[in-house]
Amino acid sequence: MNAIIQPIKFATGQFANQCIRLGLVEIQAPDVGWKHTRGDIRNLLDPPPVVRLRLFSVDGYGTSTQSETELNYELSTVGLLLSVELLRTQDSVAQLGITEPLNQANLFVGDAYVQPLLIDYQGRRDLLFTMGKFAVKIDGRFHLRYRLYDLFSTQVVQQNDLNFVAECLGAPFNVYSGPNFPGFAASTELTKQLARSGTPVKIRRRNETSSKLPESSA
Repeated sequence: MNAIIQPIKFATGQFANQCIRLGLVEIQAPDVGWKHTRGDIRNLLDPPPVVRLRLFSVDGYGTSTQSETELNYELSTVGLLLSVELLRTQDSVAQLGITEPLNQANLFVGDAYVQPLLIDYQGRRDLLFTMGKFAVKIDGRFHLRYRLYDLFSTQVVQQNDLNFVAECLGAPFNVYSGPNFPGFAASTELTKQLARSGTPVKIRRRNETSSKLPESSA
């Protein structure tokens, strides 16, 4: 789910004196995870979450002639940083989309902050953030929340207290620790494309069920 952020007027940085709308879209959501145990790397969320960054130059913001032009993504990515937060979906209010922040440091391991890579995707060059090493330490139903920061730019008017420039909420997924685990599917075409492009992701050649995974521990 893409959270709508108003166009931002930048005072400094590579977008200085420009009005830019930044958007995040989760283009690959994890389907399933196996409860993480120390020392095992086979229980990463699968497929690995992937978020696309979209950038638009806005002309005439707030006027009747406002228009947008998508930018070329072969730009400097220095200072662009995506934060990843783990949110639990409460069963009783899941349909309302109400979530509860979790203690990230204790309940997941892996990619809490990610930088983008320019990747060939669907016939175009895109800036993609990939969480290739992310595992959850407890079972349950969760979302990931993504927030984008531009560390080397300042805004004319700050949009929020945390100073992020875009955010989105990922699709829900389940993490298992028992016999109900449905197994990991073979890797998606996008995951394979990321691997070919040098992104560190795990490739699964075939389905993996709970019989292939270690017993969980508390």
